[in-house]
Amino acid sequence: ELYSQGTNVQLLAKPLSSTSTFVAWSGCDSVSSTLCTVVMSHNRPVTATFNAAVKPPSDSKLPIAASIYDAIESQLNDITAKLQELLKLLQ
Repeated sequence: ELYSQGTNVQLLAKPLSSTSTFVAWSGCDSVSSTLCTVVMSHNRPVTATFNAAVKPPSDSKLPIAASIYDAIESQLNDITAKLQELLKLLQ
């Protein structure tokens, strides 16, 4: 979509499914929760990052799968925290 120079454009991050969550914006002039505001001055990339939730197995006979789930969840939490720190530095 084309916008005139100086136009404020607001973008709302909305997960496509109930199993994903919004993490952060990049490329915005300002951010308020899931809302990104961009003042158009040129073509520019804006990115919304989401996490896909991983559900644990429901079968209690799968302890290995449960431990793999825990490891993946921990890694996703670490990655999310690092991305949030990086975005704070970029703003």
